[in-house]
Amino acid sequence: LESNVYALKWEDLYCIFKELERKLKKTEENIKALNLLNVRIKRRNLSIDITSELNLNRTSEKL
Repeated sequence: LESNVYALKWEDLYCIFKELERKLKKTEENIKALNLLNVRIKRRNLSIDITSELNLNRTSEKL
């Protein structure tokens, strides 16, 4: 009977570790997605800034 109690405890621990592992993988995927989104937003903002600056320079040259 005592060995069954320990077996259940180890089985419970195994399930907990597997669930934690699954959550960790999901968290890593979410972090990668957020980083990618952040990079895209920064690139877009940089592109807008560069375009605005180029347009400003062109306008200044015409004057």
